[in-house]
Amino acid sequence: EIIQDKIPSVARLSVKESVLITGNPLKAYSIVDNLNAPVIWSSSESEGRAEHVSISRDERSLAYSTSNVIKLLDLSSGRETRRLLDGRGIVTCVSSFSRSPYQWISGDDEGVCRVSDARRHPSTLISLRQSRPVRCTYSSPDDSLIVIGDDTSLQLYDLRQRKLLSRFIYSTSGVSFHPGERLMAGFGDEGVIRYWDLDTLECVSQSEPFHDRIIDAHFSHLGDSLIVCSSDRIRGLSWEPCTLEWSDTLPTSSSLLSSHLDREDRLRLITVNQHSESIQILMSPLIEMEKRFKGVNRTCIAIDDGSPVLDDSYSPLSIASPSNDQILLNSPHVDRSLKIILPPAQPISSTTNKSIKANCRPTLDDDKRRKIEERKGSVKRKEEKSSVDIASMIDLDHGSVMEALNGLWTSMRGIKDACRRGNVQQAIDMCVRDRNTAALCVICRDVTMGNGWNVFLSLCVLPHLPLSSNHRELRSSALSSLSSIVTGVGDLVNTMTKNGAPLGIGVDVAAEERLTMCRAIKKELVLIQLRENDMMRVMSEDERTQLSVILALFPE
Repeated sequence: EIIQDKIPSVARLSVKESVLITGNPLKAYSIVDNLNAPVIWSSSESEGRAEHVSISRDERSLAYSTSNVIKLLDLSSGRETRRLLDGRGIVTCVSSFSRSPYQWISGDDEGVCRVSDARRHPSTLISLRQSRPVRCTYSSPDDSLIVIGDDTSLQLYDLRQRKLLSRFIYSTSGVSFHPGERLMAGFGDEGVIRYWDLDTLECVSQSEPFHDRIIDAHFSHLGDSLIVCSSDRIRGLSWEPCTLEWSDTLPTSSSLLSSHLDREDRLRLITVNQHSESIQILMSPLIEMEKRFKGVNRTCIAIDDGSPVLDDSYSPLSIASPSNDQILLNSPHVDRSLKIILPPAQPISSTTNKSIKANCRPTLDDDKRRKIEERKGSVKRKEEKSSVDIASMIDLDHGSVMEALNGLWTSMRGIKDACRRGNVQQAIDMCVRDRNTAALCVICRDVTMGNGWNVFLSLCVLPHLPLSSNHRELRSSALSSLSSIVTGVGDLVNTMTKNGAPLGIGVDVAAEERLTMCRAIKKELVLIQLRENDMMRVMSEDERTQLSVILALFPE
């Protein structure tokens, strides 16, 4: 047991390094010995409040967010190794990639999901914009998929193809991936566990809603059960079909901060005592829970919800041994054993041998999964579309529209950043690349007002001026820019193309480059003259007069 100055808000456990991280402020405790838990390192309050904490795949690095900054620390020393400063939104979640210890995925309250690599400068690899603040971000075990959850939806992105695979209208605050199959379990504010087939992108099963808040979920190492950790109970669920196998309650006046399930199926629960403001760690192998659940034949006491409860002394979740492979900070004076909740017993007269189903039900028919597997290798046949299928099709169309709008928003944000830095050339290149004519006209208008046209900028803009656009404002801005370009660089273009580069000793590289650009500008002006009739068709009388005056100023 670790006594805290105040109730901690975050906690993470590294079994490999035998380190417990708590906050705030961040502190690292060595838990090799269950009798003493010395502080390895701690951070000062001036470094910011840790809102979200995650440990890397190799358990050597720690990432925590404070405001719009993600800081990476060495787990053993607490030394800051890198800062990820890629956005202005408040970071709402951060997690590590499944395979790479250097790559991280995060989300913020502006709806931006970022994939970052600590080895790169700048660190951002991919930015994905959503319509709502991001609540959770995860990568699949092979790092090919990204899962993004918010208050209203669950979205799957394919990193290899760079596209949205599917979007489901369900609140999502966390997911867990099956270790051996293309299966994912998700949960949200509704308190419902849903299982998703990642090949067919369909919900194959779901549970009844739980009344307590779900915090974590873990598939067992073999994948035969899902461990659901909520605010006051720990449950074991099967997934085909979805049934409640066992349920345990947390100790009195304790609440769960986080949980950890290792490869040996040992479950560790990090709980906080609200009265003593202390942190405890409870540990028990899953196999002992199942054996105890199946082997108990005792009279049970009924509780309020109708489920029988075993006496505390029969609970498999109890104080762990002091060995290093079963880490626990122990307090011998406090009873923190957990209770086993048995499902309601069947009547004696029942002759069925079916497994007990409590608090869970499959959403599809019993042979739904078999039909899905058969449909993968069979010829597609026309089936009547249900309302769920139609809603999924609408979601896919909506996702493509949102993806296009997000791309446009990302483009505008890059253009604004370039203009803010004073890099007009980069801003023009981004407008041309993304075919953003409106933004190009705004930049041209600003350069015209500042008399900033030179040979280089003129050559970049001339081929893309919307002189024949159907929008009056775009045509007006283009005519104004063309007039300013001809007035500003027309004499230089005329002189350079007639006389060539000045003679001198050696080769003047800069003069040769200016001559090449002047010839290219003259060529673009000739092309504008050839398109005069096409432009006149869409222009008003005033614009035609203005265009004629500008063409008269062209160099010979």
